[in-house]
Amino acid sequence: RQSKRSGLQIIVNELSVSFAMKAKGPLELPVKRKSLPTDVQRQLKEIEQNAVREFVELGMDPILDFQEMLSMREHEGRVEKLAGMIRRERSRLEAKESLIRAFLEKELGEELLAMSDLGDGQNVFD
Repeated sequence: RQSKRSGLQIIVNELSVSFAMKAKGPLELPVKRKSLPTDVQRQLKEIEQNAVREFVELGMDPILDFQEMLSMREHEGRVEKLAGMIRRERSRLEAKESLIRAFLEKELGEELLAMSDLGDGQNVFD
């Protein structure tokens, strides 16, 4: 989450400074968004809104899921939401484990992987 936020801030800062440098007169640092043209301000706002939308669509923020679950009135809905969160996390961890297994297989070879605990065809969830 912090990495995405930092990357977005870098993009916003670079665009702000590049537009401020094109303006006439001395460059004032830090660049205040209010000092940029309205179309540039709108563009920066769109970039930020798109980043937030993508982040939410990826389902990477568990806080949003818990907030949604807490706002539900019915116990059954909360249980279904929690079950969906658990399924999604299990799928994510299984995908991660299969990637690790694939890289280990490539590095160690199938023989060594088969001798290890990771080579038995099961995952940590079985």
